[in-house]
Amino acid sequence: MKLQYLKGLLTGGASRVIQSITISDANYLTAWTLLEDRFSNKRDQVFAHLKRFMSIPALQSDSASSVLSLIDTTYECVSERESLPVKAILDSGACCNLISENLVGLLGVERQKTDAVISCLNGASGRVKTQLKTDISNLTGDYIRKIDFLVVPKITGIAPSKCLDISALNLPPNITLADPHFHKPGKIDLLLGNEYFCEFLRPGQCRVPNAQLILQNSVFGSLASGRLNVTGNQSSRVIQCKLIANIQDLHKDMTKFWKLEKIEKPFKSVEVDKCEKHFLKTYSRNSEGRYIVQLPLKKDPECLGESKTSALGSLNSLWRRLSKNPELLSLYRDFMQEYEALSHMELVTDYNETSTSYYLPHHRVFKPDKTSTKLRVVFNASALSSNGLSFNDIQMNGGLTQKHLFSIMLRFRKHKFVFSADIRKMCRMILVDPQQRDLQRIVWKNGENDTVKTYKLNTVTYGTTSAPYLATRVLHQLVKDEGQCFPLAATVLGSDFYMDDVLTGGDSLEEVRELQIQLIRLLPRAGMELHKWRTNASNLRSNISEEKEYFFSCSSETKTLGILWDHLTDCFSFKVLPGPQNTKRAVLSNIASIFDPLGLLGPVITVAKIFLQRLWKLKIDWNDSLPEREAEEWERFLNSLHSINQLCFPRHVLCEFPEKLEVHGFADASERAYGAVVYLKSSAGERNCVRLLCSKSRVAPLKSISVPKLELCAARLLAQLVKRVLCAIKLEINDIYLWSDSTIVLAYIQHEPWELKTFVANRIAAIQELTKKKQWFHVSSRNNPADVLSRGLAPENLCNNELWWTGLSFLQADFPVPMSTPISNDDVYLSELKTSKPIFLTLNAREKELFIDCLLSVTNSYLKLIRVMSFIFRFIFNSRNPHSLRSGLLTGDELKIASEYLIKDVQVREFSKEISALKKGNSIPKGSHLRNLNPFIDSNGILRVGGRLEYSNLTDNQKHPIILPKSHRLTKLIFVYFHLKDLHVGPQGLLCAV
Repeated sequence: MKLQYLKGLLTGGASRVIQSITISDANYLTAWTLLEDRFSNKRDQVFAHLKRFMSIPALQSDSASSVLSLIDTTYECVSERESLPVKAILDSGACCNLISENLVGLLGVERQKTDAVISCLNGASGRVKTQLKTDISNLTGDYIRKIDFLVVPKITGIAPSKCLDISALNLPPNITLADPHFHKPGKIDLLLGNEYFCEFLRPGQCRVPNAQLILQNSVFGSLASGRLNVTGNQSSRVIQCKLIANIQDLHKDMTKFWKLEKIEKPFKSVEVDKCEKHFLKTYSRNSEGRYIVQLPLKKDPECLGESKTSALGSLNSLWRRLSKNPELLSLYRDFMQEYEALSHMELVTDYNETSTSYYLPHHRVFKPDKTSTKLRVVFNASALSSNGLSFNDIQMNGGLTQKHLFSIMLRFRKHKFVFSADIRKMCRMILVDPQQRDLQRIVWKNGENDTVKTYKLNTVTYGTTSAPYLATRVLHQLVKDEGQCFPLAATVLGSDFYMDDVLTGGDSLEEVRELQIQLIRLLPRAGMELHKWRTNASNLRSNISEEKEYFFSCSSETKTLGILWDHLTDCFSFKVLPGPQNTKRAVLSNIASIFDPLGLLGPVITVAKIFLQRLWKLKIDWNDSLPEREAEEWERFLNSLHSINQLCFPRHVLCEFPEKLEVHGFADASERAYGAVVYLKSSAGERNCVRLLCSKSRVAPLKSISVPKLELCAARLLAQLVKRVLCAIKLEINDIYLWSDSTIVLAYIQHEPWELKTFVANRIAAIQELTKKKQWFHVSSRNNPADVLSRGLAPENLCNNELWWTGLSFLQADFPVPMSTPISNDDVYLSELKTSKPIFLTLNAREKELFIDCLLSVTNSYLKLIRVMSFIFRFIFNSRNPHSLRSGLLTGDELKIASEYLIKDVQVREFSKEISALKKGNSIPKGSHLRNLNPFIDSNGILRVGGRLEYSNLTDNQKHPIILPKSHRLTKLIFVYFHLKDLHVGPQGLLCAV
């Protein structure tokens, strides 16, 4: 009997509390509740826990058994506080157990890596990266089970969503609820699935009289289920589904938008390195020169499970849609027939299913405005198999091996004559190793009543994780294999290709024509061909078929907002088609779809970002309609976006035959945002041309910081942006001018970082690393183009804003270079300067005492001692060598000289007889304690231990330790220093460290 066992364990007051309770199974919970009410004092529990933890005895020796005993005792104490009461839900339909990130953080349980996909309602899914194993128990502790959990950020919302009315409930008196507060809204931290669902249940179920509530007995107590009314007048109805919200598409939009906004630094992940090694090891070429690659996989394909059933269901659904539109059906059928005719896919004749096959569902992307391929079939490698994994899940992502579009577009604007083209069906020109083609199977039929046939794709498939890497990596390999015969084309393939598009040019027709010819000859060596040519040079148009416009995009999908190049006028323009919805999700989608890599619409983007931040502050749900005021403001913004379509500005940023080039950068900040904008000025004689190159902006953080600090952030952003522009544009720049209207920031830049407080110092260090102090100048706020960027501008006002498009008016002429930066005495400026009070220590050494003894008597730090001696030696050196003064941080050599001097001074005074004898070549006196150490004096004059270790592989300090007197002050300071440095190591470890 549990109650009898409990009574046997209790003594004193605890025993008296339950003394009168009759021993039975039904009374066990009653007894436990009484004990909890009397003794469940959290403060006392915490203090008892801390007392036990602090009373762990100290180690008496350095033995392994003592250390293991300490670890075991500590683990036992820590484990006592790892049990936490949590609110959980039981779900008989769930195939896994879930635990929230919040609860994992409280428990401090170690996680393991995993890769799982949780499928939820309406096809939504979420990816899980970590899992753990932990114990769950009921409140009485008589049921304990170790369970595997997947870790998710959030399981569901607050449950129940409203407080339930239980005032009229007549609960049976012998019932103990698993959750006595089930009627109150609470946070769910655990979801227990069908693996243990039946195990948790116990016999016994009852219906609450006059209520739609059922109580089911379980190991945790009685579980309440059914229907109850909410309290008060809460008439709103909230229906919750216990699932993880799918925000994958939203995350993609945000990632794409902020990736454009940030200034990227080169980074190589482990996966990128693995992809590179895999490619080099496995690629080959066939007799036609086409490349054959193996898909880089991170998991065995056998883990994929069955996928044909899903592909067949997708095909049936596709045919139902196509049968309603004969035009689309015809285009779809033509596409698939061409795919097979080009041998890009082949019929599978062996119908035996292999364990390493995967079926790709497919659908159409229809673009009626396209002049060439209006319909394109897209294969979905992200479709989940029966095991919850997709083909994309098991592939490695090597990323793009090309330059960023930002850099390519900047270079595209510097050339006088330019052209663009793209590689026809680039991915499909690269063959996949025959052994892996079963991983790219599809199902298709030419007629609605035809037999479904199985095909396998023979080439790299667009839409797979590794496709962008393989396609761009093959271009780089083509340069290495064949580029030596085509130097101009090889350079362009490495720097001016973005996916399958080339954007390049030159300053003479001859150069551009030769480049074009080399590209046309080089790419066919890998079975590739350029088409869709566009050029601003009429002399180059005779032998190529042209498209009207080039649409800049980060993918092949049509964008809501994009930048276009019209080669006939050689101008840039924008295309705007904003969506009409006014939910927070729609706002984000519209903002994220703005594709402006160079930031030419920077002020407009700033307005959008500030508006989105405001929605964040209002804590509006993703699918909620905007408040009336915000909805009206957003509608005005969307309506005004159409004025962007009227924008038209030159692509080329240089004047004819430039003689001098200058880069002018401007930085500014407001309370809501900050930004940087860069212009290029080219001059030829008296002619000057100033063009906007690019801009970047940031919204101010939600946590309020001062405008001068935001101005400093803007200056750092400008330094980063100018550095990136200079690396990308590859022009010989004569002068660089960086402008700010903040005298405080300009004064900071003239300081050394160590003179400033941390926030300012870190940013000034970054600015000074990227730019020179003499490049920074002051500009008034009204003449600062970055002021427009930091405050934002309505689209209709941007089109005619000369300050934004061409910069300061005086840049159009030859202006005098500013002589100096204004000095700031502002209180904000002064508050960020470090103030230090000089500390003086005077040592009065009497005639008979030595200075070193006085210095040792006033210090308790060996490190401080040698630093003081180092500065003394520096003072002596500088006094003797006024033309080669030493300054700044102490060097290692200076610290070493000071340390050796202290050691030699102590040795001379403590071992004078021994040192004198050794210097004369005599033996150590017989009465000396050092005689058995066989001492000698090294090349630096330091007394060391001799012995037979001379020819060992040990270091000099290990073979011949320095000799010091055991009771001297210096010796104690050295031992204390190493004792603290090595975290209070024991005697044996300390001797080893010294």
